[in-house]
Amino acid sequence: MLSDQEKRVIQLFKMMGNATRYKIIRYLLHGEVNVTSLAEMTGKSMSTVSRHLRFLHELDILAYRTENNNVFYKVKKKCLGKLIEDGLKCIERDPLE
Repeated sequence: MLSDQEKRVIQLFKMMGNATRYKIIRYLLHGEVNVTSLAEMTGKSMSTVSRHLRFLHELDILAYRTENNNVFYKVKKKCLGKLIEDGLKCIERDPLE
């Protein structure tokens, strides 16, 4: 049986396993970005990006604020940058086959 903490780790890796969500996280690690810009950056529709943002927000990964008609998102869990960095180092040292 898995603990609640282990289940959250699985959710974290599941979240990072999606290319669009990975790109969104990478962009947001550099600062706050609105939905329109994220759609342009990822090459995905606004509805697709919004769906991923909602998923990430529900996991408590992102925070958002509204300004006029724009919604701006930012990463709440800055440790995700370290996770990505460590993952890239791991791949460099021991490439997956």
